[in-house]
Amino acid sequence: MEPFHPVSRLFASRDMRMTIQPKNIPLRCRTPPLPKIGRTHSLLWLPTGARWVGWVQRRELAQEYNLRDGTDSRLLKLTGKPYTARDAYAALDCTHDSPDVHGRRIWGTRVPNKVKVFTWLYFKDRLSTRVNLHSKHVVDDDHCQRCSASLEDRHHVFFACSASADLWGEIGLSNTASLSDAEIWNSNVPPGLDASIWPFILLTILWRLWDARNGEIFRNKPLAAVL
Repeated sequence: MEPFHPVSRLFASRDMRMTIQPKNIPLRCRTPPLPKIGRTHSLLWLPTGARWVGWVQRRELAQEYNLRDGTDSRLLKLTGKPYTARDAYAALDCTHDSPDVHGRRIWGTRVPNKVKVFTWLYFKDRLSTRVNLHSKHVVDDDHCQRCSASLEDRHHVFFACSASADLWGEIGLSNTASLSDAEIWNSNVPPGLDASIWPFILLTILWRLWDARNGEIFRNKPLAAVL
C-alpha cells in the first residue's frame, strides 16, 4: 500500500496536481475528485503510477452502471431475456456462418445421452483413436491394433477397418465409407427401413462399432460377441 502523506506537503494547488499525474491519462481523466477512501484527518492515500490509472479506469467503469435495490437477475446479452442454456446455445450457433447441422440432428435423436455425447465427439473428431492419441504423445504407434493395415483414424475405425466394413456390407450399406459427414445423414437406407428412423440407426451402429473396437482391444472380447 502507498504511504500516507499530508496533502499540504504534496500539493500547493490544483494545477500542481495536474503536472504530477501520468502524462498518458486523457485530460478529462487527469483531475477527478480525489478519492475519499483512506482519508484520516489531514492525511490522504494517493495512488500513483499504474495504481492511479487502474483507479481511474475502475471509476469510469462504475459510472456506466446504475445500481438499484432489488433482486439480481441474469440476462443473456444477445437476447435481453433471462439466461437459459438453450438460448445460449442457439445464440452461439447463429454466430457461425454455417450452422452445426450435426448437433441439431444428434441432440434431436431419441437415443441415450451417452450415445449423443459419443456421436458429437465422433463428428468433432475428438474420440481417442490411435491417430489422435499419437498426436498428443500418449502412444508411440498410430496404426490400427486390430488389422495393422492402416492408420487408425476416425474413418478407419468406423468404415475402412475390415471388421467395420463387413458390418456395413451385411446391412446393404457398403458405400457408406465413401460418404462425407454431411452426406451420411441422407444415405440410402436399407430396403424396408423407414427413413425417419435412420438417424437412430446410424447413431446406434456407430456406438456399437466403437464399443466393439474397445472390447476387442481392451477386454479381449471377440468381435462377434460384442456386435
